[in-house]
Amino acid sequence: MDITSLFAAMQQHDQLATMPFLNLTTFLWCSSLLKDDILQPQPHTVSVLVAPNILLPSINEFLAERVAISKDAVDVLWDIVKDLIWMLPTAEEAATEEEEAFRSYGHKRGITKRTLYPPVKTCINPDCNAWRNNSLLKKEEQRRVVVFTHAQGAHPAWSVHLKCRVCHTNYHHNYSVKDGTRTYYDGIPSYLQVAEHQFIQLELAMSWMDLMQIPVSATNCARVYDIAQSRRMPDGTLSRTEVVVTDGVTVGHPCCAVPRCTNALANTRHRYCSIDPAHKHLETICAVEGCDRPVTCDTQSGKLRKACNDPLHLQMEALNVESMQSGKSRTWRQKLVKSNDAMASVDAGDSLGVQDGEEWYEHDGHTGDTRLVQPVVTTSTGVNDEDRACKEKETQGKLKALFRRQRTNNEQLVVRPCGIINACSTMYHHEAVSNVLVSDPNIPAFSTLLMLHSS
Repeated sequence: MDITSLFAAMQQHDQLATMPFLNLTTFLWCSSLLKDDILQPQPHTVSVLVAPNILLPSINEFLAERVAISKDAVDVLWDIVKDLIWMLPTAEEAATEEEEAFRSYGHKRGITKRTLYPPVKTCINPDCNAWRNNSLLKKEEQRRVVVFTHAQGAHPAWSVHLKCRVCHTNYHHNYSVKDGTRTYYDGIPSYLQVAEHQFIQLELAMSWMDLMQIPVSATNCARVYDIAQSRRMPDGTLSRTEVVVTDGVTVGHPCCAVPRCTNALANTRHRYCSIDPAHKHLETICAVEGCDRPVTCDTQSGKLRKACNDPLHLQMEALNVESMQSGKSRTWRQKLVKSNDAMASVDAGDSLGVQDGEEWYEHDGHTGDTRLVQPVVTTSTGVNDEDRACKEKETQGKLKALFRRQRTNNEQLVVRPCGIINACSTMYHHEAVSNVLVSDPNIPAFSTLLMLHSS
């Protein structure tokens, strides 16, 4: 039956013509749940594949009260939609079909059945102007998570964080964060966050608490859960699993210093790409973190510096130049061993050094001295390295700056067990499981493929 025929038939009855649509869906749902009760009292000659023509008086009265129509209207509506109701799946069948639909059509588009949003849609900070204006939270951040359910095992999901643009309160699924303080919402949520990318269903957590009333450890709770979920798969079925191993190879190359930017540099003398105007503009901004003042010009060479006119920032840039020229920079020493790209567009001496992510500057406010601090390069010669760290509590603040080029973290290889390299992608700034999942478009985010990431 199509929608046009359904509504045309209902228009013939005065009470059904004004029936709310939600009441119609409720009638279909309740009648579908009662199919066995409707079929059982019928004569044995009635086929189970055909909907009966007559409802039991008790079921008729139940449906009449449930959707607020007369008993005569129930009989008329049943005669119209009985064939449709008889084809509706059961609750278990509908849940299975939903999971399969999201797995087949949704996961490849980043759509999952479970998406964990904060329980609030507007800012709830009474001191915030957004709360007074009742404006919606629209600045969001998504991350992939795994949800462990009580009856259906582990499922992929999304966790969405909403941030207020005015007071900068970050709203998560279980709590909100304001100025480093975490505040949990009232009540107990349906899903509890137990790690950054893991949530468990409340019913599952309650079952674990019940098990711990007797001598059952947390490890055995996990084992019982694994055993119980393994029984969901019926015997005698075939399933396919593909296994790949991912690992990073440290072969970095110059890249834009803006996080998550994949644009190529125009040449090796640049720290930022030229494709994005906002990134290119950063070449004229002071390289010290937290400073947004424009750079100054070197009066001797006529070239732009990488620091502003702040004496401390100029001193930091001078220390950076000194470390490169003296070979004190760890990455610069490595550069002396490994020559630059043979196809580089500029001479090696004219290119920028490589930014060492583990170095910083310390400024003593009492003496005015500034020094460049670099970690000690450990060796494997069998001799313990000296502990050069000061035994007293550090009082100097750490200052960081980006005077040199940023390099990619590594090249991530996806290797089959037979040794064939299936894919390769670049980790630009950090090597994390989430970055591995989104780095290579050839690897679907959620599929039957089992990925083993070596960190």
